[in-house]
Amino acid sequence: MNTATISFSASGSSLIGYAEATHRGNSFQARDAFSKELLPGIFYQASPEELFLVASQALQAFDGMSRASASLRILFLRRLTNKLEAMKGGILERARQETALSEVRLESEFSRTINQIGSFIRLLEEGSWVNASLDVSYKADGTLLRNIRKMYVPVGPVLVFAAGNFPLAFSVAGGDTIAAIAAGCSVIVKVHNGHPGTSALVGKAMAEAGRETGMPDGFFSLVYDTGFEAGLTLAEDPYIKAVAFTGSLEGGIALMRTVSMRPDPIPVFAEMGSLNPVLLLPEALKRRGAEVAAAFASSIAQGCGQFCTRPGLFLALKGKDLEAFAEKLHTHFSGLLPQAMLSPTTTLNFQAKIHKHLRDNRDIKIRETTHNSDGMQTPSFATTDSETFRAQPSLQHEFFGPFALIICCTDVEDLLATAKTLSGQLTATVVGEGAELTAFSRHIDVLKSKSGRIIFNGIPTGVEVCPSMHHGGPFPAASSSFYSAVGVDSIQRFVRPLCFQSFPEQLLPEELKDENKLNILRRVNGVPGRQAIVKD
Repeated sequence: MNTATISFSASGSSLIGYAEATHRGNSFQARDAFSKELLPGIFYQASPEELFLVASQALQAFDGMSRASASLRILFLRRLTNKLEAMKGGILERARQETALSEVRLESEFSRTINQIGSFIRLLEEGSWVNASLDVSYKADGTLLRNIRKMYVPVGPVLVFAAGNFPLAFSVAGGDTIAAIAAGCSVIVKVHNGHPGTSALVGKAMAEAGRETGMPDGFFSLVYDTGFEAGLTLAEDPYIKAVAFTGSLEGGIALMRTVSMRPDPIPVFAEMGSLNPVLLLPEALKRRGAEVAAAFASSIAQGCGQFCTRPGLFLALKGKDLEAFAEKLHTHFSGLLPQAMLSPTTTLNFQAKIHKHLRDNRDIKIRETTHNSDGMQTPSFATTDSETFRAQPSLQHEFFGPFALIICCTDVEDLLATAKTLSGQLTATVVGEGAELTAFSRHIDVLKSKSGRIIFNGIPTGVEVCPSMHHGGPFPAASSSFYSAVGVDSIQRFVRPLCFQSFPEQLLPEELKDENKLNILRRVNGVPGRQAIVKD
């Protein structure tokens, strides 16, 4: 298919399964992130009646999905990959208009999205992710003595909130959505208002791929909202069994409070941002401070600082080496051109937070370059002492944008005490020389306890999609440190263990039957293997 022929033509209505919503209530349009002009497409908020239909359709579809084999989901994911590849040009152009993200960044994110889908296809093909466990023994006459079997099963309909800063990889066909569908769940995606046109195009690909491969009507729905009402209404719906959210701390906590009031509280898997602290050890600063400053300047500025893994906090011993590091950081920032943020609102919120918490504080020194209030921004940083940082909790909240805070500590013990005050983080980084790691082992241990991923002499911004990656961390970086929002292990958020005791063979899932026709890795009487169960 020629991508040049694809144009934005979505109606802007929510998708209730394969049907378009007909309600024409509150509406909105996206604006070009550069020109601020209105973009084509009017998007309509789903009515309460339509939200009920969305949830009902998702429940009905889940019943069909739970009875189907993984081969149907594999077929769908392959068809979706082909659809997205065919629509790539139109999707990326609309995303660029709506978010001001660079072509290079969007190309990379598109590739990541496709690779994520591929990783779940391979997971489903291999099959061992269901964690099948069988404890079976027979009497001498061949009758069963013990017959207990267990595996993961899907939890039910899942509500996914698309992220604002990742219009592809954490949005309509992003990691949360694909993980839930791979698990066998139906999914409702609440569109982010920052990129509704991009969402409409990807949603079209999802629906077409589902229809063409025979996925149940309602396995996927797409919901627009002018505010937060539709998302919260769905989170309260008794048919919804889990929520995935990527966004602000305030939004994540609001969701968690909402579902906690349900008669049947459900899990909210929220990724809510992080300072991603960097521990700068003295020998490394002395030997290669300029090199380190250059690397982290690029990381802070990347994507105009709108990555949840952007390094936003540096902890170090005060002195001339730290001062030199700060000067090099400022020099690199001064040479950068302003970048457009995701939206004018994002820029205003970023600048307002800096003004509120930093600008009038005599104990904090801001080092700014130029910035333009018309949606453009250049990186900046501030320095303060450890006492000020520990005394002001607001400094521990993420500044969503190209900004970092440098904390000057008086000595090794002060550095340790400051690290201990940190809340939960997605990442923590240690920059040091091998010889000094033992002397700072206590500091490193503290960072381990505070983060979901710890990095040595690297940059936290990149999140590689692979089985060993963990994207999560202790609260408030995420709602639960046990689960990852990236990689195939993210599927574990949308399954639960189910034990089958004394079930007849013919009623068991294929994964738990004696013969093991799927040839998956299982644990049989405590021993991992692919062996079938044979009566003695």
